[in-house]
Amino acid sequence: MSLFQMKPHFTELKLEHKMYSCMALYELVIEQFFKDNPDLVEVCQEAFNEMEDACAVTNQSTRPASVQWPNAHLLHALTQENVMKRLQDWEAEKAQNAMFHSLMNYLHRVEQSSTL
Repeated sequence: MSLFQMKPHFTELKLEHKMYSCMALYELVIEQFFKDNPDLVEVCQEAFNEMEDACAVTNQSTRPASVQWPNAHLLHALTQENVMKRLQDWEAEKAQNAMFHSLMNYLHRVEQSSTL
């Protein structure tokens, strides 16, 4: 196999590694957010667990219908507890730390590039 033929494979691997890296970084950020906001853990965990369970027990053909209620419950919990606003406020507060600020800049750039 020539290097030219291998290039798409390398590109796929780089994309896959980038996705795993971003997921790991997001997980670290969210973990710290919940450590700093323990009052949100129980409320969000219940809704997250319901969503995870619904996704785990369904197959591809039944998934859309079976996750509608858990998804609505998750969105309701996030909205009722004003999680997004609290996450934004927390991020602004933590942005004084240069490493955190750089990390969030990177994650936001990845978010923007994935929506294009």
